Amino acid sequence: MMKEFEYFSLFRQLNEKQRLIFDDIIHRKQLYFDTLICLFLTRGARISKTFTLKFIIQGFLRLYNREVSPNLTKTKTLLMALVGKTAFNIEGLTIHSTLNIHVQQSLFSLPNLSSNSLNRLTCQYEQLQLVVIDEISLVGAKMFNVIDKG
Repeated sequence: MMKEFEYFSLFRQLNEKQRLIFDDIIHRKQLYFDTLICLFLTRGARISKTFTLKFIIQGFLRLYNREVSPNLTKTKTLLMALVGKTAFNIEGLTIHSTLNIHVQQSLFSLPNLSSNSLNRLTCQYEQLQLVVIDEISLVGAKMFNVIDKG
């Protein structure tokens, strides 16, 4: 989570549409904390989708750190992208590294997780509140099935 002065500096850079999107999402999450919110952020190239997304993520992190028990071993957010550069831009990881999928491994023949691995992941993600997949248009149907199983 970024420092307060960085957060407010970013806030001052939001345009009116970005602020409306941010305010709407945070307001809905405050009202319906346990309800899933799906956001599909799309526009043409070079219009600050990543900037808006980073600010939304920071807002969620601030909300969850106040609302969810502060157990630092529990993951509350997953920030992922299919491509490494995109993952780096949102300070996340690739989908492959997050879900321990080898790049050369066929999505058709993924082995089932062992009970130990499944238990470890279940414990790690039991407080998961936010999943971000940037550049979602690059993710195919087979990868979505893998993510759903994970």
